[in-house]
Amino acid sequence: KDELLSLASHQLRTPATGVKQYLGMVIQGFAGPISETQDEMLTKAYKSNERQLRVINDILHLAKLDMGRIVLARTKFDLSELIRDVVDEQRQDLVDGKLKISTKIAKKAPVYADKHMLRMVIENLISNAIKYTDPGGKITIRLQRRDDEYYVTVQDTGVGIDTRDMPQLFRQFSRIRNNRSHLVTGTGVGLYLAKHLAQLHGGDIIVR
Repeated sequence: KDELLSLASHQLRTPATGVKQYLGMVIQGFAGPISETQDEMLTKAYKSNERQLRVINDILHLAKLDMGRIVLARTKFDLSELIRDVVDEQRQDLVDGKLKISTKIAKKAPVYADKHMLRMVIENLISNAIKYTDPGGKITIRLQRRDDEYYVTVQDTGVGIDTRDMPQLFRQFSRIRNNRSHLVTGTGVGLYLAKHLAQLHGGDIIVR
């Protein structure tokens, strides 16, 4: 099953990436001028393709994780800068969701870790906060250092999680029903991946 998932994900990612590249080129005008209506439709297609690629990548990493094939490529980088980059990347989603964001991040946070994998963890946590917070809500992100450890906190004024649903939170393909779940698409593997990638680094994800 894991081998099949990995193979299928690889085979799907190549054509999906090609579609994204060509859509991007048309939107940027490389094939000539496009109308406002065409731009709007192509942009929607581009965003749909991005969501498709995220699903494919999630499944690919899931298969690798279950087969024990994820090898961390550790380098030195600034965790503070990474978190700011992720927030900037998701800024439009915050605007679209009419959400406020507050960041309390250390100026510098040098770490020796796999930058790509930790980015996936941070992206997932912030993205979830955005998806499950009603318009007018607020998201607060903190990065603190205590002794020799860093603590990243993502807090929101969203729908929350019922105590009885906590055991489902980090299960594969598990999605919890709430007041916003019908508005959110996903595979139900994001938090599972995030938690296990954090644990591979010697850390963890805790919900309070």
